[in-house]
Amino acid sequence: MKRKLLDLPTLAPGDAPVHVTVMPMFDPGEARTKFVVPHGQTVAQIVAAAFPVASPSLLKRVRVSLVRNAGFCAIEPAVWNIVRPKADVHVVVRVVPAGKAMQSVLQLLLTVAATAITGPGGLALQGFFRTLATFAIVTAGGLLLNSLFKPETPSQDKEKPTYTISGWRNQASPDGFVPLVAGKMRYAPRYAAGTWTEIVGDLIYVRSAFLWGYGPLAITNLKIGETPLDKYDEETVETQYGADGDVPFTLYPSQVIEESVGAEIVMEAPRDDYGEPTEDPAVAKPVSRYTATDAAEACVILFFEGGLFETGSEGGQSSKRVEIEVAMRLIGAPDFDVVTTLIYDEEKTKSFFRAFRFTLKNHAGVATRGRYEIQLTRKTKNDDDVGDQDDVKWFALQSFRPESPFNFAKPHAKTLARIKATNQLNGTLDALNGVVSAKMRDWNGSSWTPAVETQSPASFALHAITGDHFAYPASDEEIDWPAFEEWHEHCEDVGLKYNRVHDFENGLDDVLAAAGAAGRAAVWWDGEKWTVTIDKPRTVIDDHISVRNASNFRWSTKYFEPPDAHRVTFLDETNDYLEAERIVPWPADIRFETKATMDAYLSPRAGKRAEVYADPTPINNGYYKKVGGAGSSSWVLKPIDVTEALELPGKTNPDEIWIETRRLQYERIYRNTVYTATQAGSIRRAAPGSAVMLARDVLVRAMHSGRVTAVAGNRIETDSVFKMEEGVTYGLRFRHFDDEEDTEGVSVLRTLKTIPGENRAVSLVGSGEVPVYGDLVHFGPMAQESIPAIVAGIERGNDNSSILHMLSAADEMHEKVAAEVPPTWNGRVGADAVGSNTAPPVPIVTSVRSGITGTDDADGLMIRLRPGENSPVIVDRYEVRHRVSGAGSWSTAATAPASSGVVDIPGYAAGNTVEWQPRSVSKDGIPSVWGVSRTTTIGADDPVVPDALNVGLIVVSGGLGKADIFLTVPDDAETTTHVKLYRNTSGVFSESDATLAPIPVAAGGSYNRVLGDASRVTKLTNGDFSAAAPPPTTGAGWTVGSGKANHAAGTAGTLSWTSLTLTVGKVYRYSFSIDSISGSSAAASARLTGGSSVIGPNHTVTGIQYGALTAVSGNTGFAINANTNAVAQIDGVALYEETATCLSQGTLYVWLRPMNGDTPGPLAGPYTILVT
Repeated sequence: MKRKLLDLPTLAPGDAPVHVTVMPMFDPGEARTKFVVPHGQTVAQIVAAAFPVASPSLLKRVRVSLVRNAGFCAIEPAVWNIVRPKADVHVVVRVVPAGKAMQSVLQLLLTVAATAITGPGGLALQGFFRTLATFAIVTAGGLLLNSLFKPETPSQDKEKPTYTISGWRNQASPDGFVPLVAGKMRYAPRYAAGTWTEIVGDLIYVRSAFLWGYGPLAITNLKIGETPLDKYDEETVETQYGADGDVPFTLYPSQVIEESVGAEIVMEAPRDDYGEPTEDPAVAKPVSRYTATDAAEACVILFFEGGLFETGSEGGQSSKRVEIEVAMRLIGAPDFDVVTTLIYDEEKTKSFFRAFRFTLKNHAGVATRGRYEIQLTRKTKNDDDVGDQDDVKWFALQSFRPESPFNFAKPHAKTLARIKATNQLNGTLDALNGVVSAKMRDWNGSSWTPAVETQSPASFALHAITGDHFAYPASDEEIDWPAFEEWHEHCEDVGLKYNRVHDFENGLDDVLAAAGAAGRAAVWWDGEKWTVTIDKPRTVIDDHISVRNASNFRWSTKYFEPPDAHRVTFLDETNDYLEAERIVPWPADIRFETKATMDAYLSPRAGKRAEVYADPTPINNGYYKKVGGAGSSSWVLKPIDVTEALELPGKTNPDEIWIETRRLQYERIYRNTVYTATQAGSIRRAAPGSAVMLARDVLVRAMHSGRVTAVAGNRIETDSVFKMEEGVTYGLRFRHFDDEEDTEGVSVLRTLKTIPGENRAVSLVGSGEVPVYGDLVHFGPMAQESIPAIVAGIERGNDNSSILHMLSAADEMHEKVAAEVPPTWNGRVGADAVGSNTAPPVPIVTSVRSGITGTDDADGLMIRLRPGENSPVIVDRYEVRHRVSGAGSWSTAATAPASSGVVDIPGYAAGNTVEWQPRSVSKDGIPSVWGVSRTTTIGADDPVVPDALNVGLIVVSGGLGKADIFLTVPDDAETTTHVKLYRNTSGVFSESDATLAPIPVAAGGSYNRVLGDASRVTKLTNGDFSAAAPPPTTGAGWTVGSGKANHAAGTAGTLSWTSLTLTVGKVYRYSFSIDSISGSSAAASARLTGGSSVIGPNHTVTGIQYGALTAVSGNTGFAINANTNAVAQIDGVALYEETATCLSQGTLYVWLRPMNGDTPGPLAGPYTILVT
């Protein structure tokens, strides 16, 4: 039968993309490339783009197929110039061998071991099925991605978390791996060099170097443990980020090797067999240690653990002296050379350190690098007297080399820190951590931007392949850029991140597998470039697999009992990267908005799981299990009893943890069957990661296939029996070939007329292509005649065959994952504990206090309680209800925490009788019964309150830096034992303003007190103008008379006193009264004269004026100056030297309170005075 060409419509050009896959090698998995062209291009244009410099001989061996979900067809070269593929068509361009070359290739392939796995896309069957059997250890990539690549080989140097149960810890890893940072993490870096101790006086400093990893990196938020670094005193930090422009280090300029010693340096008398000291002379016991090799300097650190002091006969401490000789010799030298004798003479009762650093020299005194023996010898005898302390230990020996401690050429990030350890660090600095973020090439949607912070798995995988850290980095020409760009955009769209520090042994395959798994993809080498296969819904079908082009169909379905939930431990980026655990329940079979809706739906069979997710009663939300058969029984709450641990490396976001765990759970549900089929020959369309349509009668019970035995129009007879059911639409799929030279054909799907029953013949509906005698056909319900699948791996079989391993494409899985909404994360694990309904016992009253003697408050009432005995109930608080004795209702109960036990009862006055009852309240809010009712009279034991002072017998006045207080106690004030004085400048009374000691008094007595400095007197003669001038000397406009000084307008002038003794730097206070002042801008000011005048502010209003002036060199006088327009009268001029005990100038408020012992009486005051 002549085969017709497929009638493909010609399309107008447009921008919609057409996907193209080019397979230039015999094996379609090798060196394949992908690209897109605008819809509207011809096949000839696409082939030219695929092979821009192809020879005619090569073009003869090029085959082009157009593939869609419904099938595929081959395009002959004769029509390449007129066929324009649609936007939803996948164009596959292949090169086939010429002549006998194919036979040679086949013969060569036959020599390959049948069990070999093809390259990085191969499927390790043993590891794969082990993964299926034990889901708890499945890696983050899931079943498909783990099949595309070999499982990670366990390493001797496993990933070790730097956050432990005790907090962040820095680790030393000599000759270890330089960390490779992905994304953003809080991390405790490894030591980059040894930590060493620096002694400065009595202070101890620690210098440390830390290695973050390959640069460039961003490093922020440095902490020691959980405390920000800037909260520590005297911390200095230098950081290099592994980027251009890093500032050279200064904190760790040379190599330092510190060795702990811990030996005591002693000089004591020999001891007898019983350990007692003999009368023999004291003998020194030298202690020696060796420096590191090639050392240039050394430092000995001494530790005086008990201090250094001597105790006198009367108990006082004095200084104590210790001498220690330091000697050295180069290894091989016969004798020691004394470096110095260290002398310590201290009076310290606490432990302290001392250090001595020196240059290493040979016997000739020439500085020589090498290994030296250092010897310390005590030259003063140990003091055995009790109470004396002079023990000393050799704490550490440090060796110094002048070379830099860092010798690593590739860009890397380090932090150096010098921190005061005294009273801050417990030993060494071993908990430094910070937030580290990788900077690398990142896709911004249009181009790759260098050195930016990113958490994209795609960017990290690209960096892992091309970065400087890799011994053999790939060139840009070896990268499938469109694939990585598509993957990056997929990660951005879905919200996939990879945050991890690779500071353990792992090869490139392991790194790429982990990053790929985090991004739901697989990164692999296709023979020519590094490319990516993304596990996402497919729109392009690469091949059709059926019993007619494949054999040995097998399948294996893993039936399993899922756990109730998976338990994922991770470092929570929403909580400063502290360790957290998220419980992700296994997906329910059915979801209900409310429990009532679920209870009304009893159709499911027993064992089905349901979730109630939005019930108004929160306790109803959760997971349930159906008990009883379909249509009966009920739903019961299903607690989370069985959990499995799951690791998601690189995931730090709680919401992503939920979604990725759910994705793996859905994959177990929808990809629980492994399909295998064998295809003859090594030339095939499908490669690992390819999407295929799979058909086989044993795969889906409703599907069959057969060979055509006869064709009559639309009636097709086959060698198989097909069964149809009423109401079901069936289809027939077959491959249509254009002519005898067409070796590929196109997949065609035709609808069948439904005739219930079993028949060998079927009828096609409508017009279109029909199969021919001998063609293979697939029969089944429409949309179920083929299974979408993904090729998980390809294994070489016998006789040059290929064994395909396939998993379901699982579009349902992708849909459900996309619809997942993670519950709000709060970091809590487990359900809220159910509280106890048990009431606590009534509390026990331990004391009752009131009044002044009990509470220091005349109106106070305080009750002290403790828990009742022999009860396991945790008490949260105490309550005491109260009322005036005999009152009808209780006042609001007073409360206090159980940890305090002290309940203050407010609202009563001295003399009130208060009835009260206590009770306990548990932490669950359950109260005890009220205790026994009791009564207390407030202040019953207090002394009598003294009577108020007679305000007419109190005089308070201000003066020069002081206040004078005079009082007389009434004759009948027998209960007043003393008087308290209070003062402040605010006018608001406070008990804390009590000043001086209380004044002891007796009835009828008179008393005076001075607040401030009573010795202050004015330095000015005739400052009250009681006598004629001079003094003072009257300048222009000034006159003195009638006890006043007057200034007339017209001329500025001064009223001055001279020949005063004033001290430079001392403060002198002045004051005067302006009785009247007038005139435009009239003002008077005080000043110190002689030398450079010290001028005070202008005074422009009436009243007492005051201020202070600081004397300078040459000042010997004081003056008051009135300006030209001032018409003024002044009086009472004073000047005195300020002392520390002077009261502040200005308004002062004074109170007096009578006291009877500790019992206060009514306040008198405030008395307002002016201190000048």
